[in-house]
Amino acid sequence: MKKSGVLVIGALVFSLLIVPMLILKLGSITGKVVYEIPVGLNSENCNSATASQIWDSIFKESSSGITTRANSSGFVYCVIESYKLAGNRLYYLGVLNMSFFGSNMLTINSKVKNCTPDCIANVSSGNISEIITNPDLSKYTYKRNITSANEANGNFSALFKIIPSLSFNVSSTFEYPTSSYFFLENQTIGNTTIVYFGAVNANYSDDSFLFLSNSLDLSCMPNWVLSYTPCQSNERQTKYYVDWNGCGNSSTVPSQNYTATCDFNGDGFIGSLSNLTSRANFNISLTLVNLSAANDTKRVGFMEGNKTFVEFDWNFSSAPLDLINISVKKQINGSGFGYTIVNGVNVSKTVYVDIVNGAYDKVCVKDEDVDSSDQISVLCNASRETILTCPASVSGFSCSITNGRFRITGLRHSGVREITSVPSTNCTPNWNCTSWNVCANNVQTRMCNDSNRCNTAAGKPNESNSCVITIPPLVCTPNWNCTNWSVCKANVNQTRTCTDLNTCNADTGKPVLMQKCEVAKTGGISTSTLIILIITILIILIGLIIVFLLIGRKEETERILNPAEYTPISSQTPFGGGASQAFDL
Repeated sequence: MKKSGVLVIGALVFSLLIVPMLILKLGSITGKVVYEIPVGLNSENCNSATASQIWDSIFKESSSGITTRANSSGFVYCVIESYKLAGNRLYYLGVLNMSFFGSNMLTINSKVKNCTPDCIANVSSGNISEIITNPDLSKYTYKRNITSANEANGNFSALFKIIPSLSFNVSSTFEYPTSSYFFLENQTIGNTTIVYFGAVNANYSDDSFLFLSNSLDLSCMPNWVLSYTPCQSNERQTKYYVDWNGCGNSSTVPSQNYTATCDFNGDGFIGSLSNLTSRANFNISLTLVNLSAANDTKRVGFMEGNKTFVEFDWNFSSAPLDLINISVKKQINGSGFGYTIVNGVNVSKTVYVDIVNGAYDKVCVKDEDVDSSDQISVLCNASRETILTCPASVSGFSCSITNGRFRITGLRHSGVREITSVPSTNCTPNWNCTSWNVCANNVQTRMCNDSNRCNTAAGKPNESNSCVITIPPLVCTPNWNCTNWSVCKANVNQTRTCTDLNTCNADTGKPVLMQKCEVAKTGGISTSTLIILIITILIILIGLIIVFLLIGRKEETERILNPAEYTPISSQTPFGGGASQAFDL
């Protein structure tokens, strides 16, 4: 398997380990559906067309211009990897569909990053695996600072078609820690569990959506494999599906049997010239001109006599040319106008139309499959019709007059008719143009339509314009982390240090680093000292009261017990003498 396949499988199997752990942590099945895959995957449609369908169902960015690698081998039904660089924004889609040990698993991993110059250089060189698998987001992804679930939901909605409900915020504990907002929804249908997981990284421009469907039937899980009957001589074969596990349950078969064309004798053609002749209204012949021996590419021409009506290049080493389903028609004798219609060759081709009427040097191009010239309007004013003046180029079609015939290039679905009547010259076009698409490969495009349907290209604005992809400057939002204020001292300002964790080298939003310090005055008695003093005075007063009460009780006792000897303490001399003594001064 190629490196891209290993990348997809590795990344998605890692997701299978993480998401079930989150389910166990957060609780039971929610039953909410947020996404439905638009196409069933099997070995037949493991290709870029399927990648575009899935891409357009997930991303708001168009699948136009994506690079896709697809592979189907062994037990892996389908591995798809697609990516696109729009400006400095990288869109990535990884799809894995496989069966093993009775289980069928489908995982879709979609991701959007804002790329640094190193990231863009790796993408330009095709080294997408380095960008997607590197756990150090700072190396290839711009920083940002998302601080709320509402902000995360808005960011997710701008990129994905899935309606988000981001609410959980978690921080990783891996080698490169980051914080993310995410949502997790899941449901069960029979034996199938489906998980929807969306995440917005708060610190780096890295957003993702994961879809996981896992079916498990331990009794018997059908393993449907597309099979073919041998190609028959009529260059037909039957395609059908076989259950290699032999479960005997046909309710899950991808599709019913159908008949397909095939190249019986290996000559590079399905059918023969007789098949082509039966679907043409003129004596058609086929010519081949070798263009490349390396891949067996030839220029195929459908002619009448020496006049070519259709020519295109075909790589016969890639697929046989199916003459059974090709039809070519032109005007019949006596027709009032020339036309050429070709079906069954949906590749870029050149068509020649005879000039029969000659009134105007214009043709009408119908860019879809048509069976009759009646399906192309006379005034060329129906849906998907374009008036083309010869010589001129409009909407990717070009017309010239060669050897007295119209020569039209750039066709895929091809019906071309000579114009015999034009609208009134009083009609004034009113051109309405869409906005310019994102610059891709140095070209911007848009669509311009005339609301008055004058069927003229007069005054039509340009629908393509050269452009230059510019990488916007790195937007860095400081994340300030401050220490505590210093100790407050009299007549000294408090200070602190603030550091930007994002190292943006800018002072935007930087907090104040110095403030005045208010120190309480020390003069007078403080409140605590006053309280202690009051309590001390109360204790002394209470003690004195107790002493006087005890003294009074003692006097009363002595008076009762010894009334004759009792002498009141208050009448005793202060020096303990019995009689009064006089002192001469």
